[in-house]
Amino acid sequence: MQKKITWTVDGLTDEESSKKIGHALQEVWGIVSVDDFHFPRSEVTFTYDDVAAAPRDFRESLKEHGFDTNGGSLMTKVCEICGVVEGEEEAEEASDTMSRSILHVCDSCRSNWARTEE
Repeated sequence: MQKKITWTVDGLTDEESSKKIGHALQEVWGIVSVDDFHFPRSEVTFTYDDVAAAPRDFRESLKEHGFDTNGGSLMTKVCEICGVVEGEEEAEEASDTMSRSILHVCDSCRSNWARTEE
């Protein structure tokens, strides 16, 4: 299953560092996409296949490329409509990061809403 997570990465400050971080993430088997960089918060959002990779694989690759996720945060998304939590497994597994939640609308609820609008 594909999962999308957002991490704070020490050293993510500009385009050059984002290219290096994107490269480090792309080297991990199981990466689907590097979706977004947010420089003011030093955050990177990426999607991966949780059957092929685990968050620790991405942390290791980032460390090998000189970036640290210690003290970083792992985003857990909670659907505002149905309450489904995405990223819960990553939050349990990542004991060296602080977990936090954001609200969003999951794909299932978004699809149901789109059908009612037609």
